[in-house]
Amino acid sequence: MTFSVKSGGLHRRAQLTRQIHDLEAEIILQTQEAGKLAYAAHCAGLPGGAELQAVMKQLDTLHGQLSACRQELDVLRGLLVCSACGASNDPANLYCGTCGKALSQPGG
Repeated sequence: MTFSVKSGGLHRRAQLTRQIHDLEAEIILQTQEAGKLAYAAHCAGLPGGAELQAVMKQLDTLHGQLSACRQELDVLRGLLVCSACGASNDPANLYCGTCGKALSQPGG
């Protein structure tokens, strides 16, 4: 493995770590907004409404992006990601520590 390949991997890991941090911060903000909207609807005796549904959909999207970033970072760190449940596992594991499914080994 050449220096440029290693440094490229380190750079991508740093990018993913920053992206994960940013996504987590945005999820906190969106969750707070959802709480405010839900409470306002509750106080008014109304169902959540379209605005709350839009925030919830945005939260679903953010959680999906966060999960994908975490999985990519785990792969860059040399961990195996279970195809069944998405859990990260030590490369020495033959089976997922979370769900028990056989893990696909690199090159296998």
